[in-house]
Amino acid sequence: MKNKFIGISDSSFLDIYSIIHLVFGLIIGIILFLIPLESNWLTKKENYFIIGFIVLILWEIFECLLRWIKKYYPDLTEKLMSFLPDCWFAKENLLNSFGDLIVGLVGLILVFFIAKHIL
Repeated sequence: MKNKFIGISDSSFLDIYSIIHLVFGLIIGIILFLIPLESNWLTKKENYFIIGFIVLILWEIFECLLRWIKKYYPDLTEKLMSFLPDCWFAKENLLNSFGDLIVGLVGLILVFFIAKHIL
């Protein structure tokens, strides 16, 4: 029986690539805090999470787009694979995409609360 929560790449809620999504969430969070704005608009909790979550969703859409291109445009896929990692074209199910978003949000949350205590 397959484990749907952890372990099976691209079909479980969490897999080895979850680490990458956590780091991506951390990086997005750091970038959002480093953007200099006079009004500190992004440091307001609701704005920070809205922008961060939109970026995470756009990344998942980008991953889905690459899989769609792989399925319907093999010639274009070959060209894209010359400079993009093969794992970006791997099949993923909805559960795994949802897990990627949640793990990315954990990264955003960590940065937000750490930065709020430091700054």
